[in-house]
Amino acid sequence: MHGLSFTLLLAGLVGWLSGAVACWLDARIDPLLDHGFRAALACRAGRSRRRLPWVEALGAATLMAATALARGMASSAALPILGGSLFICVWLDWRHRILPDLVVLPLLGLGLAAPFADSAPAAQAWIGATMGGVLPWLAGILGRRRGGGIGLGDVKLLAALGAWLGPLAVAVIFLLSSVAILAILLGRRLCGKDEPMPFAPAIAVAAMAWLSAAPTNGLFHLGLFSA
Repeated sequence: MHGLSFTLLLAGLVGWLSGAVACWLDARIDPLLDHGFRAALACRAGRSRRRLPWVEALGAATLMAATALARGMASSAALPILGGSLFICVWLDWRHRILPDLVVLPLLGLGLAAPFADSAPAAQAWIGATMGGVLPWLAGILGRRRGGGIGLGDVKLLAALGAWLGPLAVAVIFLLSSVAILAILLGRRLCGKDEPMPFAPAIAVAAMAWLSAAPTNGLFHLGLFSA
């Protein structure tokens, strides 16, 4: 119970911070993409008026709910880290149809480096990352953004999830998210709508579904992330 309470509190805090980071990047997405992180730091957001922190609250609620659902790994501090990163990715992909390397690559790097830090088998992380990057090519949908294809940012996100959760997890996540997005696109086309859809939300939902159904898989075994 103590471990669950601590992780729920951590999830709420990380979720709030993730919402704040998502808003910060959202307001500076153009200089970030055009000139890099330093330009984003130097840029002042165009919104001068105060706003209600509903994005931060949404991030906190989302991560706390995800932590509560993943009962078998409730004592792991890794879930808020992964969940917070996914929240930022979902927000930016939904708003701008882009997943910046600034968010995705550190998540991938942490997933690949953590097994070495805890003497765990690193092969699973590297195989998972490779599978997450290769699967879109095997499916033949890389670059087909029209009609809901998958972009390079989504590929990097899948590779990161493969590093964190392993090859079986990323295969299931890719399958579930692809089926979901294709079903949504089919429904939209039947309604006469043909706009591209962001893929990161489907990936994130599939990842949370995997963690709820199979919570003992992946990097979360490592003592490095135990709370």
